[in-house]
Amino acid sequence: MADFLTLAAIGMPAAGMAVLALYLISARSRVALLRTREADIVLAAVLVVLGGALLAMLGVSSGDATVTASGWFVVGGGSALASLAGMGLLRYYEREAATHEAAIGEAALARGQLEAVARATEATGVGLLVVDQADGPSYRIISCNGPAAALLSASEDDLKGRALDEFLVPQERAALQNIALRAAQNPGEPISGGFTLAPRAPGGAGVPVELGLTAQKAGARTAVAVTVIDARPKRTAIASAREARSDADFYLDLVTHDLSNFNQGALGYLELAELNRNAPDDKARRFEASALRQVRTSARLIENVKLLSVIRESRDPLAAVDALYALHDAIDHTVFSWTEKEVEVRLLPMTEVHMVRADAWLQDLFAHLLDNAVKFSAERRVEIAVSVSEGQAGQTLVFRISDKGRGITPEERDIILDRLATRKRDYAAYRSGIGLFIVKTIADRYGGRLWIEDRVPGEHAKGSVFCLELARG
Repeated sequence: MADFLTLAAIGMPAAGMAVLALYLISARSRVALLRTREADIVLAAVLVVLGGALLAMLGVSSGDATVTASGWFVVGGGSALASLAGMGLLRYYEREAATHEAAIGEAALARGQLEAVARATEATGVGLLVVDQADGPSYRIISCNGPAAALLSASEDDLKGRALDEFLVPQERAALQNIALRAAQNPGEPISGGFTLAPRAPGGAGVPVELGLTAQKAGARTAVAVTVIDARPKRTAIASAREARSDADFYLDLVTHDLSNFNQGALGYLELAELNRNAPDDKARRFEASALRQVRTSARLIENVKLLSVIRESRDPLAAVDALYALHDAIDHTVFSWTEKEVEVRLLPMTEVHMVRADAWLQDLFAHLLDNAVKFSAERRVEIAVSVSEGQAGQTLVFRISDKGRGITPEERDIILDRLATRKRDYAAYRSGIGLFIVKTIADRYGGRLWIEDRVPGEHAKGSVFCLELARG
């Protein structure tokens, strides 16, 4: 009975040690702590204790006291070794736990710093996204700030987990992947490009943005931050700068070229008159008349430049204006201002109501169209026909000013209209001058449309028709 109890007392701990040894062996692949050197020592000590217990059991069952004592000695040594290795394993665990807590603290600090940066960028209006590479080339949004959510038309919570490229127009998604690849290959270097966000509603316009990607190595992974900037203000500023530069070039060209030509012409005629003092009176008068015509043209150009500047700066609201009243004033001005030509203007109104949406510049618009017709008519007697008709289901009025000048070829017509749109200088500039540009400027202000037709269809040499369409007031 005593031997049985002794065997049971030894066998039960031995069975526990066997189970523990099997657990340590099977759990090594899953638990990093069990793959350390300290864990290997603990496992060896458990196996030593298990071996000593089996040796003691053998000694008890055979009645050999020496074998039993040896077994207990091995159990004691294994237990001591296990205790020491266990203490080392506990210290290793404490170190790992402290490192883990420090990592958690650093991660929390990093998240807090990132959150602070994200909120700070809101003051500048810059959108900020933090993304992570999902399966494949797409980036999934982890977090974002307010401006980024506003540009992407979604709340910050709704954006989390969504792919960044799904917000772009389909044809630009491949370009985003190329930039993402470059950013990953150049950690710490911002890589940016222009993109267009997909329209928010069917048939809507996309929003131009600039995306900047910066990748940063974070251990085995790569952290990526994306800035999102609305490019519309920048594009507007660039367009305004180009417009201002174009205006400056246009005015400079007028002053340095056109005014210089007129002044040189007047000076030339006056010098001829000075050199021909003894010439017949009619010849001297021709020189004087030619010089006077050049001076008047120069003065008219200066007035037109001043008028153009005032019109372009005007912010007065549009209202209903009687177009026939403005037409009559413009006709009177044209007939009486051209003293060297006999001007006849026939007005053929074909509608009962002639109110259009315009302002005080309407009379100048008609005057410059009529002046253009007179200027480029070679004959001393100039006949101009002006007609008014309805257009676009009665919502607009179309004014046609027809002359019998040399006409405008289709090629010249395209150049003139292109120049009016872009203010480019070319050989057609010296036919159209600044008057037609004033016409185009005022017409654009009214939301109108300007085009040129043949007076006789298919025969451009028999005169031109300048057509102007304005909305009814």
